[in-house]
Amino acid sequence: MTMEDVMHKFCIAPKEIRRKNLGLVSLTDKYSQVPGRLTYSISVDELNFEMTKIDHCEYVESDILIKESVKENLDKLTCELFSALRKVSISEVFFDVIETCAKLTALSSISIIFQYAQTLFSINSDFIPPTFLYTMISKTETKAVITFPPNSPIKKIVGPISGNKKLAKRAACFYSVLVLFHYGLLSSRLLPIKRINGI
Repeated sequence: MTMEDVMHKFCIAPKEIRRKNLGLVSLTDKYSQVPGRLTYSISVDELNFEMTKIDHCEYVESDILIKESVKENLDKLTCELFSALRKVSISEVFFDVIETCAKLTALSSISIIFQYAQTLFSINSDFIPPTFLYTMISKTETKAVITFPPNSPIKKIVGPISGNKKLAKRAACFYSVLVLFHYGLLSSRLLPIKRINGI
């Protein structure tokens, strides 16, 4: 068998076989209840985040009820993200989906929000993009509120406080993707799930 044949068989082999043959250890815990985690491009061990209990429902207006275990996980992520952004920039924060290894960044979150809004578009109506409302709390603190189209089950999301308008938009989009994902409106690859007949 030539090297070319070996490489071809390796490339078309299932992921599990490729990992086994390379000796790579998958970090995915198939039995875990945690669908993803926040990661940082810098070491955050010495930052000492002030972790206070936060109910994500204070920041999310929705028509959907979610399981208590999912709510607890989203509450923890909300607390961690809002605390982290008091010390680091949203550009240094990522969300990794454990199951698929999909990675959310501040920049990718903006396009995901608009892709989600496009899935709400129906033949009988025009595309309505999400709208952003900014509140300047101080010279160095701004937050953004995203209002989704009327046919979205998530109506409004208040983003975390950031240093300026641009970062506030990114932080609000990033947080909104976390919310949409936990509410089952995005797949494990962080892609919008197409709704059929508005359902």
